[in-house]
Amino acid sequence: SAIARFAHEEVLSHTDKGALLLPEMAGTSAKRLEVDLYASRGAALRALEGFGAPASMEVTRKAFDLALEMGDLRILLHTGRALSVAHHVRAEYEDAVFYARAIEAEIGDDRFGHMIVRSLLAMPMIWQGRFHSAMDELDKADEFATQVAKTPTDMSFQSQLLSLRGVTNAFLGDGDLALTLAAQGIAVARKTGRPLVLASAMMMSCNAHQIILDEGVMDQAQALKQLAKEQRLPFYSASAASFIAAGFYHEGKVERGLDLLNKGWKAFQATTSRANQVLVCRELARGYLLQGDI
Repeated sequence: SAIARFAHEEVLSHTDKGALLLPEMAGTSAKRLEVDLYASRGAALRALEGFGAPASMEVTRKAFDLALEMGDLRILLHTGRALSVAHHVRAEYEDAVFYARAIEAEIGDDRFGHMIVRSLLAMPMIWQGRFHSAMDELDKADEFATQVAKTPTDMSFQSQLLSLRGVTNAFLGDGDLALTLAAQGIAVARKTGRPLVLASAMMMSCNAHQIILDEGVMDQAQALKQLAKEQRLPFYSASAASFIAAGFYHEGKVERGLDLLNKGWKAFQATTSRANQVLVCRELARGYLLQGDI
């Protein structure tokens, strides 16, 4: 119930109490409850502290290992994906691929699982500059995707695929297509009713605007900032700040953008997102260049 209401602190309270009761139980039912408690706790910590937060990764890894031991595909997909994304966010790309392959080894002919694996493999490829390889993986993910997305989960992954395609096309130089895909990703994310899905789509839309140096990045970033504030999502708040700085550059307020980035640098480092720190460094460099400060 707390998860459905996105009441993350309440989720942590319930999982703490549940963990204290586990020693009183035994057998398969106890293990199933344990893996659910760990998975739920990891999800709440990801929302509150960011995907790459050590506490979230530690408890999610416990859930993943238990799910692997029990052959619980549902939890395996959920936690394996979370761990792969966490390592991706931390720029630990080999580990991100490891968890994607670990899922692949267990899912058999599960179409939904294969779609997740293909998108997980594409993500580090994008940030490593392997854009055509990433697009190949996204094409394969599309083949496995639900053709008519009706459930929030189906729509969440449809949104992710659209957003990832948007960012990849931005890097490949097709700006118009990139922005169209980014907008579609946000539209689908809104239908899910899930704030984290919407925040992710908004952030990748900001990325697409940023990569092609489009002035619309400011509007996108302000919307992301507002959502992150409402839902108390520190990772997305820090990300929004870097995109707002880029918006200031477009408005000719270079000094203001640099000041925002420098003040927010520690907050961004606290999110453990080494992958997106590259973007912050790029914007700092671009601001100094605009000032003529070589």
